[in-house]
Amino acid sequence: MSSSHQISLQEIGIPGSYTIAQIPGIELHSLPHWVRSQIVTAGKELRTSLDIQSQLDHGSYGNVYEANRGGLSVLLKQPRMAEMNLLQEAVLQHLAHKTLESKGLPWAIPKVYDVFWKGKEIWFSMEKIKGISVQDWFAHTATPDKDTFFLLAQLCCILAYLEVSLNLDHRDLKTSNLLLKPEPCTIQMQFNDSLWKLQSPFSVVLLDFGFACLGSEGLRGKPWVTLGDGILPPMDPCPKEGRDLFHLLISLLGLPIFRDRVSQQIHTLFDKWLSVGSKSYGPMARKWSNEQWSYLVSSQPNFSIQSCCPLRILQDLFVELKGSLTRA
Repeated sequence: MSSSHQISLQEIGIPGSYTIAQIPGIELHSLPHWVRSQIVTAGKELRTSLDIQSQLDHGSYGNVYEANRGGLSVLLKQPRMAEMNLLQEAVLQHLAHKTLESKGLPWAIPKVYDVFWKGKEIWFSMEKIKGISVQDWFAHTATPDKDTFFLLAQLCCILAYLEVSLNLDHRDLKTSNLLLKPEPCTIQMQFNDSLWKLQSPFSVVLLDFGFACLGSEGLRGKPWVTLGDGILPPMDPCPKEGRDLFHLLISLLGLPIFRDRVSQQIHTLFDKWLSVGSKSYGPMARKWSNEQWSYLVSSQPNFSIQSCCPLRILQDLFVELKGSLTRA
């Protein structure tokens, strides 16, 4: 998407249109307010009812609640502290959802409904996804190797398209930020001169854009929008080659149920993808069983791992998923 392209954010309650570069400058006073179980626009018009019901999660970076939005069960995200407003996170998640929805993948990222003031904090509401955690999925599947290939193939398509379209990096792609739904899906996308088509027996949902960034090639990788203040470097180049799948592969190898159930073929492929020169990060991931160290590695300004690029891995999966993954 061109940095001069105008994006309407009316759908999530933000009046007006903005370019990517203007997102950090959205006027906060223009946002709706939550007042007595209703969301009211800055012009005092009723947007929707929103009845907050129960807290589902208390995290280091925010809280999650269940709510009823005009008869629909939704999730709400509250910032950890008032100064960490969630406006930009909601906008990035909305842009990523709309980008994939335009390619026939509305399930891949939860839909954002509203961004609003609640007291002195900025919250947002989003689609509630009913899915299965990666850990539970791999604890019960009869085909762990095949499911690994389908999981990675879907994410390769999703991440490659978000990077091409938005210069977006998720920057926190780990197993706890994915859900799997036992619903078949078909993905068809054009990359370079190849038309890829994937038919998968289940669907993957990508969650939590709290650390995401939008970059610009014109700025030589400097981000237009970067989240995760105080956690990730403010001028962290975006996107970085292979970063998101590097994090995911490390996270999968750190999951005992996954590590123990997949075959040696999977471990060999992971070691290959996680290699830089003669060194592989695979053995380190198995030893430490925690992905946090991988963020220190990828936060280095010159970080790059070509073998973890989505289209590189998709090429290998083309061999493993014959018939289910095609290229024309």
